Amino acid sequence: MKYLLLLLSVFSTCWPAQSQWIAIQEKHIVQLTGQERQMGLFDEGPRLFDQKGKANLKPHRRFHPTYQKLYQPQEFLIKLDGNYRLDSVRFYDGAGKDSFEIYLGNPAEWNLVLKQSTDRYESWRSFELKGQSELILLRFKGPQAEIGEMYFYGERLAPLKEPLKNRQLRSPLSLNEFMGINAFIDDPGSKVEAVAGLVREYHNWDWHYPEGLKAGQIQMEGIRFAPAAAGYWDFDQYYTDLKKRGLQSYPCLQGSPLWLASEFDHKPQDLNFAADDPQAYRQHAAFVWQYAARYGSRTQVPSTLNLAKGQAPLSGLNLIAGLESWNEPDKWWRGREGYFHPFEYAAMLSADFDGHASTLGPLYGLKQADPNLDFVMGGLAGLDTNYVEAIRLWALYRRPKGNFPADVLNFHHYSNDAGGQNDRADHGIPPEDDHLKQRLEALVQYRNAHLPTQKIFLSEFGYDTNPRSIQAPPHDDSLEVLAAQANYLVRSILLAHASGIDGAFIYMLRDVNAPNPNKYMSSGLTAEKWNKHRPKPSYYKLKALKQIMGEFVFVEQEQPNLKELHIFRYRHRETGQRAYVLWVKSDGRKSTYKELYFLNEKRTPSKVYRLPSDNQELIPEEFNLSQGFEVNNSPVILIYD
Repeated sequence: MKYLLLLLSVFSTCWPAQSQWIAIQEKHIVQLTGQERQMGLFDEGPRLFDQKGKANLKPHRRFHPTYQKLYQPQEFLIKLDGNYRLDSVRFYDGAGKDSFEIYLGNPAEWNLVLKQSTDRYESWRSFELKGQSELILLRFKGPQAEIGEMYFYGERLAPLKEPLKNRQLRSPLSLNEFMGINAFIDDPGSKVEAVAGLVREYHNWDWHYPEGLKAGQIQMEGIRFAPAAAGYWDFDQYYTDLKKRGLQSYPCLQGSPLWLASEFDHKPQDLNFAADDPQAYRQHAAFVWQYAARYGSRTQVPSTLNLAKGQAPLSGLNLIAGLESWNEPDKWWRGREGYFHPFEYAAMLSADFDGHASTLGPLYGLKQADPNLDFVMGGLAGLDTNYVEAIRLWALYRRPKGNFPADVLNFHHYSNDAGGQNDRADHGIPPEDDHLKQRLEALVQYRNAHLPTQKIFLSEFGYDTNPRSIQAPPHDDSLEVLAAQANYLVRSILLAHASGIDGAFIYMLRDVNAPNPNKYMSSGLTAEKWNKHRPKPSYYKLKALKQIMGEFVFVEQEQPNLKELHIFRYRHRETGQRAYVLWVKSDGRKSTYKELYFLNEKRTPSKVYRLPSDNQELIPEEFNLSQGFEVNNSPVILIYD
């Protein structure tokens, strides 16, 4: 503290004596746009100053804003620990020339307090600030600025806020309740049911309107559900069939119709309003209300249903568990028209959730049609809690009650040697090498700290089986790739289940076009439609896992002193049976044991199952330790009565 006071004394003639350096750590930063790490602005601390507060060192590291136009201007939020009076900012101006802006306030009202060119070469600069705030918004106009380090000074005006209490745990989920699959309406229900308890159905908004409509004709035309306008699909029958099979349906409402946007995956924005205004998404929110009214559990007044001629005026069919709003709103590869800034997506979520707390009117948003349905935020293209935190902060200040506008946080992640969903990968990797469980546990920790009532879905993950795909396991032989896909998917499900999230959805049931080496073309558990959904080994192994372990809940991960051996312990929800699932992660490796000293069991298991890679009958094997018990990269299941 003595050192800090000396450090700050240089400002005593210009700013209030109480002014102190505000230490900014990574936990305080919310990266709104861009992929360049912002902590280069705040990572060197007071070491650059002598005991009199004079800057006598140059920063080691420099921050450069992004060159990607998609993310310009690049923005960061700084969440302060309470309300502060901001007095000044000091920064090291490097060799670049551009400008930046500093705002105080919140997403409902930002106040510009400094607009500054970075036009000095290798020098420290200081500027007065005036204002009070819990948030600071930094906006870098272009890519040419170069900032070595930045310091804010001020005084906390209110005590630290108490952190949220940790989430109260619900009953653990069984594998039946957890295992999900991505699918389409024309996938066989019997195959979906065999491998999953949850279904994420890709659902295009424009399927419900005939082609050639103009925006002004929509209300007059009405919506077509059964049959729909495209493909003559009967969605009433589809969801009825899934429910009869015991499946929970989560349609993913994706894409814009051509009467609203020029491209399918452009934002469904009314351009008369700003993209971060919920009013811009009234038409989307109105359709969400109609969808929830029909397939949710609440019966509606028939006059409120906007249906096309000949459509039965049905509501409250109670056929779906929830609805997802959009698919990958952060899709950086589709340009600014397809990419939602997190505040823009927050605005659409708020409209779709409950009509922006009913301010859009009574017939907008899912919760106004059926508060019992789960509203799922669109699956993000990566495990990005920055994006979620930005939505949370927008909602805190822009929604009337400040509540988060979704029941389920939703993410996508593909395990590969590039660390996620991009084109820099060379091949898929085992989920253990990707630290999948730890990555998902980090999401759980964030949720518990900031949004303790929300669920978490991993709504896309998977592996290709075309050996030339960058998302295929690293084998040249097609049969080895098929076997590795099966084992990686089973283990991914088990790791995700153990992490504490609430659902994991494999991408996906069927191949798109397996001979095509592009990523995700061969991700299916079965072959394409024209190959009659012929099952792969992954289908058979997941089907067997669900049959054997469907009613078991995860208890804990055993920690043996064996490098590659993974041991997960489970309990049957009804019978109390115990189960252990064991595997080693490396392809082609196996270990043989004459004693299971690493299990907390004194007796011989009642049954031992190995997951088949074909349609053979599921028969437990004979357990005989004297002959050696083999564990390899395909999980083996031991059940104790």
